[in-house]
Amino acid sequence: MSQALADGLSTSALYAGFILVLGLLFGLTQRQSFKLPWLLAAAAFFFVSDMVLSRFYGLVPNPEWASWNWTGKGLSLALALAVTALPVIGFRRAGITFKQDKGSLWAWGVFAVLAVTLGYVALVDGYVEPDFETRLFQWTMPGLDEELVYRGVLLLMLNEALRGRMQILGAPMGWAAVITSLLFGLIHTVSFDNGALEYGLPVSQTIGAFILVWMREKTGSVVLPVLAHNYVNGIFLMI
Repeated sequence: MSQALADGLSTSALYAGFILVLGLLFGLTQRQSFKLPWLLAAAAFFFVSDMVLSRFYGLVPNPEWASWNWTGKGLSLALALAVTALPVIGFRRAGITFKQDKGSLWAWGVFAVLAVTLGYVALVDGYVEPDFETRLFQWTMPGLDEELVYRGVLLLMLNEALRGRMQILGAPMGWAAVITSLLFGLIHTVSFDNGALEYGLPVSQTIGAFILVWMREKTGSVVLPVLAHNYVNGIFLMI
């Protein structure tokens, strides 16, 4: 086994294990409603999703012209859509719908405030002109892929596994929101490289993910999280 393959498998297993450990710990707090099969499905789905995103740990090539992971993102998005099409999941339940729940205007208002604030920060800090591919990729693929994976399929599976909810600013949120947000930070800062565990503090990514999952639960749709995610990625090309 090559080192790259070993690193990839170890990283995917780390992420899936993180879901299982936190899910089991949180499940102990609500034993009557905890559903282990859904937790196992969530961990398995994310393991496969990470494997697909990495293009099967580099075995599937990216186009020669591409400097960004178009192939991996496309495969991961296709997997999320395929899983969502299963009757037990469903597009509407996974938030893949343009329909917005009652009270969604508040979430869109939060996005508007954040958009203006971040836009101002980007303009003040200066502008670096990205190439066309970078611009196209960052304004499209991260939000489409990651929101359908994290705030779509994975969130639904974990919500089924861990049923307890509480209202946070009008959005029904539970342990699934915590796990997906922490995981989102983890995948951006922790991985195996040449057999060694590389890690950092995922503070900003985790906070950002929690805001996105709040938007998803408040609106009942991934539309706003997709737009917000791609906006943040795109606007900070200017910094």
